[in-house]
Amino acid sequence: MSGEGLKVGVLFSRSGTMAVTENAHTKGILLACDEINEAGGILGRMLDPIILDPSGSDDHYASLATELLVKHRVNVIFGACLSTSRKAILPIIERFNGILFYPSVYEGFEYSPNVVYGGAVPNQVVLPLLQYLFENQGKRIVLIGSDTLYAREVNRIVTEFLAESGGETVLETYLPIGASKEHFGVVLSRLPDSGADAIISTVVGEDSVTLYNVFADRGLEGERLPIASLTTTESELATISPDARAGHILSPPISRP
Repeated sequence: MSGEGLKVGVLFSRSGTMAVTENAHTKGILLACDEINEAGGILGRMLDPIILDPSGSDDHYASLATELLVKHRVNVIFGACLSTSRKAILPIIERFNGILFYPSVYEGFEYSPNVVYGGAVPNQVVLPLLQYLFENQGKRIVLIGSDTLYAREVNRIVTEFLAESGGETVLETYLPIGASKEHFGVVLSRLPDSGADAIISTVVGEDSVTLYNVFADRGLEGERLPIASLTTTESELATISPDARAGHILSPPISRP
């Protein structure tokens, strides 16, 4: 072995409404660190993950990113799930010339030499999803999203594509993160009269679980009116009953290695 360990920052929410999603990111990073260390580390140096919890707060993301770079003197941070969290970190990463590995889907329209963008951009997931829906469901689309930067940018692209392709946005609505079942119920009560063929969801975290459960509780059926989600992952699906997730669609599909 040579030298001390290599510190890396791990900055994902392990509490709050995004924990169901971001805990999976944390576990993935820690698993990778364990595997690398078991194989002898990097040039004989073991990876030493420094784990901090921003609890879903963009302000905490910014302050904890600063703590990792300045106090813990890490050069690399694996972190952020929401685009607003990434943008809170970005100026700090650039100021201290660190590297951020960002694993989630994102809206594009951003480049930084200090960020490794690991997630898909809209042309890789939105356009294939719309083509699939047009062929198999129809062109009348409901847009339901958490009130996030990603949701609004993606739905802008969806609306433009629909307008140019003979489709129609029959309903577009955004819910605050942490919205109640009653709030979701009010939105979903509008679906039977909307004439919609499918729902595109950009609802995130624990709210994604609420969406599917309230959808099923109201007697709506995924086989007839599927939720096509751009933001639901295996982590959320694992907490939803098979009946509540039946008939729905994920983009990209979850059959990843």
